[in-house]
Formats: sequence, structure tokens, C-alpha cells
Amino acid sequence: MCLVAAAFSPVLIFLLRAPQKEPGRMEKISAVRTARAAAGDNITGYAWNNQIGWISFNCENDSSCGVNSYGVNIDSSGAVFGYAWSPNVGWISFNRCGTDDDCGTQDGDTGAPPGSPFQNPGSDNRIAEFNPGNKELKGWAKILSMGNDGWIKIRKEGNDGGQSYGVYVTPAGTGEFEGYAWNGNDDGTGIGWISFNCANESGGCAGQDYKVKAELPQISSVTVNPTFNLECSQLTVSWDASKANSFDVYRSSLSGFAPNNGNKLTSAPLGGGATSYTAPDSLTPGTAYYYVVRAYGVFGHTDSLEVSGATDAICRVDGAAPGSNGIAATHECPNIVNLSWEKPGGSAVSFEIKRCRIDNPGDCDSNTDPLYGDLTAGDGCYYPTVAAGCNGANCGCQTTDFVNNETTKRYKYIIRGTNGIDQGKWSVPSNSIQPCQKLPKWKEVKSQ
Repeated sequence: MCLVAAAFSPVLIFLLRAPQKEPGRMEKISAVRTARAAAGDNITGYAWNNQIGWISFNCENDSSCGVNSYGVNIDSSGAVFGYAWSPNVGWISFNRCGTDDDCGTQDGDTGAPPGSPFQNPGSDNRIAEFNPGNKELKGWAKILSMGNDGWIKIRKEGNDGGQSYGVYVTPAGTGEFEGYAWNGNDDGTGIGWISFNCANESGGCAGQDYKVKAELPQISSVTVNPTFNLECSQLTVSWDASKANSFDVYRSSLSGFAPNNGNKLTSAPLGGGATSYTAPDSLTPGTAYYYVVRAYGVFGHTDSLEVSGATDAICRVDGAAPGSNGIAATHECPNIVNLSWEKPGGSAVSFEIKRCRIDNPGDCDSNTDPLYGDLTAGDGCYYPTVAAGCNGANCGCQTTDFVNNETTKRYKYIIRGTNGIDQGKWSVPSNSIQPCQKLPKWKEVKSQ
């Protein structure tokens, strides 16, 4: 057999049902084994041939996956595997080897192609390949019902006769395939040109919209939120994605920006399993920023819609040293607790303080503990009395809000800043403190 590309479609010498330009449901050809598709096939849509009509690349095209699951997949290395379907000639295989890896034709596989490329099997037995650099496909597929006359060549090689042809993914970022593949034999038989996109035809896509399409990465649910414990200086962007191998993240202080190397945050693409990113730089409190996430896949990239988020206007009260408390407590007998903290960044002009009495183990360990309550109005640490409690960056107040035997209990405190409109996040709880420790009881014992 010899494949010769011509400028016309040769006439078939075997009988085929006349094709119609409307995709139809799959009808099983009993002479060919049932095809099976791997999970996650990423090629969809239809190709067209004037002799055999529609060629479906995925069972999802006609909702026939429940009858026979099939499809074509291009993996991250560029290898093409799987099956396409023609209602007229049956299965079109991209698999050199079948389920038992014997590379024979009885198991729904193609065997060795009649020429280069991939005539000799590589490590993964591919017979077709996608090049993500130039977006071109090359290699072979095979109409199994036609035997050795069914070889389809996807791209002209240097020594092939006839005019140039080939299939490629458009550079427009749509994932659409364009161009032609060829089936023709030296005795004049074959089905001729196989078009992968209606844009190839002289009349364009008017009235005959079809194409083979690769699934580009999909990005959804992109959100931007203040970073925990660094709410006024950092933002974290999160996303869901599919069909992605890696990601880049872009940021601007202006809406409507175009992603480029100047506003790219990631120094190298994040891995395909990434779902969030926090830039290590320090942002301005109370400021909105705009983000775009770019997902890369085998066939190109997809940009998310622009999303925005704002840093908190008031920073959380936290100690300067890692792991230290945002608010520290010391005591003075008989009923005084001194509170001190460092003034946070942002626009805080006063502070709100709550306290929690420790009656049981575990009480007050979290700033969301419902036992935390307001201090009594008029107390030295009651909001907004604390407004004048700062000397530069050092702030403090003195609370005497204890009655009866409460001075013998232990307490923790939490604090947040406010500017009268916005509030910061509550600090982590302070160290536990007892206003005045009980004195030991002495009992005189007469010596013997």
C-alpha cells in the first residue's frame, strides 16, 4: 500500500452508505470490536469526509457514551490514543496496541504504520503525536474495517509526494483543529481528504458548522480574600480548574489590565495541582487589587475572568515576634490588669477589647469562644476609651473590671482595632492572667 495525496478525492471501489451532513448517532458495525475510551478524553467534535461523512471524536458528541464509550485523548507528552467513530466505516483507531499489548489487528488496534513517522514502536507505542510547541499533529490513524487500505496520514512527511497538508491546533487560543488528513492508495482507492474544521472549506462554516476541538483548561470559582493573620497586607487568590498542567497569576492595581510579564506574580508556573497563591510582598491596607489566573494545558492556555479583592483597612493586632500574642497582660494586686499591644498598621484610631474568664480547661483558647464578652462601660479598657491609649506604636490600658472574688479567677483578652467604620480582625487570645494571686494560708503548728 502507498499513500499518495492528491488534489481531489478519489472514488471508492467498495460500497458505502451515502453520507449526510448532519451528525448521526452511533450504529455498531459488528465486524469491529467495541472501542473503549480512557477516562478524561480531551478531544471532541466532528471531522468531515465527502465519502464517509461525519467522523465523531467523542461519544459525548451524540450522547452515546452509555451505549459505547469512546473518544480520543492527547496526553501531557503529546501522545495521541483512543478511537473515533464513523457510522459508515466504523472505528478509526489511534492505538498501535490493543488491550493485550500484542500490537495485532485482531484486538482493535492498528499494528505498525506503513511508513514514517512511528513505523518503529517507541516506548509508549504511539502512532500519532501532538507538538505543543508548533501546535501540529503528525503520524497516523487507521480505519479498522478497511484493513491496510484504511491508513490515514495526519501530516505530509518530507519524502511524501503530492501537495502539503496537515492538521494543527489554531494559534487563536480556541483549541480548534484545522487542516486536512489524507487516506489514499496507489491503486486509486481511499476516501481522500478528511477536514477537521468547516473553516477549511471554500464556503466556510455557513450552514455546516463543524470542527474537531481540544479541551482547553477551564478555570472557575476564582476568589480573592485577605490572607489569614495578614489581612491588611496580603491577599490570597484561589481557584478551581480542570485540564490544567500549570498556572501563572497576574495582579494589578488597575481594573481591565492585560496580563503580561510586568504584572506576573509567579516567578515560575505553579504545578497543575495548585489551587491558590499568595504573593510574598506587602500590600497597602484598605486597597483593592485585581487578579487574573492563567491555566496552561496541552493545547494552550485559558485566562480567568478578572477578579478583585481588597486588603483590610485595619491590620490585626499581633506581636512583632513570630508566635507571640497580639495583646499581653500583667497584673497588680489587688484588682488591676495591665494590657499592652503594638499599634497595628492601617487606619485604626481606637480599640475594642473583650475578656473571657477561664472556668474550665479549654475555655478562652479561641478568639471565637462565646465566653468572651464586653467590659463594663467606664472601665479603663472599655471601648472607645482606649482611643488615647497609644504612645507612638506602643499602646496600653488598665482594667479594674472585677468584683467580689473575681480577682482570684484567671482571664484572657482579645483586641481589635477600629476607625469608627471598619473593624479589624480579633487578635489571638492574650496570655492568661489572674488579677491578684491568692496568698498561701499559714497555720501555726506547735513544736513537739
